[in-house]
Amino acid sequence: MWYTTSTDGGKSWSEGINITTQVHRPNQPEFNAAYNFKEDWRSYANTPGHAMQFTSGKYKGRIYIAANHSEGAPKPHFKDYRAHGFYTDDHGKTFKISENVDLEGGNENMAAELSGGRLMLNLRNQQGHIKARYIAISNDGGVNWRQQHFDTQLPDPVCQGSLLTIGIYKDKNILAFCNGADTIQRNHLTLRISYDDGKTWNKSIPIYSANKKGDVAAYSDIVKVEKRSIGVLYEKDDYRTIAFHVIKW
Repeated sequence: MWYTTSTDGGKSWSEGINITTQVHRPNQPEFNAAYNFKEDWRSYANTPGHAMQFTSGKYKGRIYIAANHSEGAPKPHFKDYRAHGFYTDDHGKTFKISENVDLEGGNENMAAELSGGRLMLNLRNQQGHIKARYIAISNDGGVNWRQQHFDTQLPDPVCQGSLLTIGIYKDKNILAFCNGADTIQRNHLTLRISYDDGKTWNKSIPIYSANKKGDVAAYSDIVKVEKRSIGVLYEKDDYRTIAFHVIKW
């Protein structure tokens, strides 16, 4: 795991900094015992999307990266996959790892800030036994997960999804979420808006639907462009094209 930084808007970049030993759990029996990690981690990946930074509250300034790994021996139905996150409170000098999310088969998650200094992870369920997004909420800045559930308001075909905090409404954070809103195939890319920290999703905006054989509406990422505009970057044309559209919500 590496990171690099820019202080001139991306015109130039620093040398890469290797943080693997801070954010990965290799075969370290004493360390694993101290933190109650029962299995060594194998594969490892950051979220396919963006990280986030707390903007208010106790954890203001914390940079948080959603991630996932496989641990122990391979298991049927991808149950060896687990979601977690890692974070820095000193702008990249040191990093710490969160607790694992409970869901066996959870991966490709993304994090967003909720009101009151809380954090939400929104996960893909790689098992596929329930075709919906899985939610984990933290009250301590993304270290431990106290509320976890499947959100059946967010159907999912076992694909990546993108989550972003875009504003505040009546003391609750406004969230945007984008994924293929289909339980059969990677199709019907849809942008959803929640005005209450993700409890309900009041607005649904179609982005792209695959209408020909072999086409997909697959991975996506979203960015706040203006107060009422969201940029959506997504895969289509059987993974041959990456498109970008700005959506007024």
